[in-house]
Amino acid sequence: MKSKDIIILKKILDYCNQAEEACQMFHNNYEKFVNNSVYTNACCMCVLQIGELCKLVSDELREENVMIPWKQWCGIRDIFAH
Repeated sequence: MKSKDIIILKKILDYCNQAEEACQMFHNNYEKFVNNSVYTNACCMCVLQIGELCKLVSDELREENVMIPWKQWCGIRDIFAH
C-alpha cells in the first residue's frame, strides 16, 4: 500500500469517527437528524469528505479491496455536492 493511501485511509477513518460522534450526540435519532441542521450538516459533510477522499485512493488499493464500493462513495459525494 502506498503511503498516500495510508494518509487517505486515516482521514476517511477520522471522518467516520466524526460522523459517529455526531450520531451519538443526537442519540441516533432520525427525527433529530431530519429537523436539526447542525446534526444533518455534520453527518453530510463527513459523507461528502469521505466521498472526495475515495476519489484519491490509488487504483492498486481499489483493486485490492473490491468489496468496498469505491464508485458509489464517489457518486454519493457528487450527489451531496451538487
